[in-house]
Amino acid sequence: FSVSSTATFDHNGPLMSIPWQKTIENQRHTTPPFLRCALGQADPFHEEVGYWLWDPGAGQVIRGFMVPRGVAVLAGGRAAPGARTFTLRARLGDPCFGIASNPFLHGQFRTVAYTLTVEIFGRDSFRYAEDTVLRMPGRPAPFHHTDTNTLRRCTTP
Repeated sequence: FSVSSTATFDHNGPLMSIPWQKTIENQRHTTPPFLRCALGQADPFHEEVGYWLWDPGAGQVIRGFMVPRGVAVLAGGRAAPGARTFTLRARLGDPCFGIASNPFLHGQFRTVAYTLTVEIFGRDSFRYAEDTVLRMPGRPAPFHHTDTNTLRRCTTP
């Protein structure tokens, strides 16, 4: 089936959390629940709220987000300034780029890995491909929940 996605990015300006840390750029990211629906259906099935961070000193892109079902992800990866393609990863149990779930999801639909690859085409569009890996009772092999889309700017900043 086809899915329609809308994402909103709000620039929050540079952040400096502690005096010895370099400035980090920050954007708030949301996918409103009423805008990410299977085409032809009124009910949403996914929503995200989170942040994209760029740490130029470390050459690192970080994406943190939570979905309402009770999963939080902090994924990160390296990217040179001006990079047009980069990959972010998170793994269950990783002390830096990890995954946390509520008790029910951890027991029944455990998210064990998350990978996101982004390709930027310019100021007005980018493509993403994400793979969320789940372990579920009764399934010997991991389940790969994948999503790929190209987003284009609809309004000017």
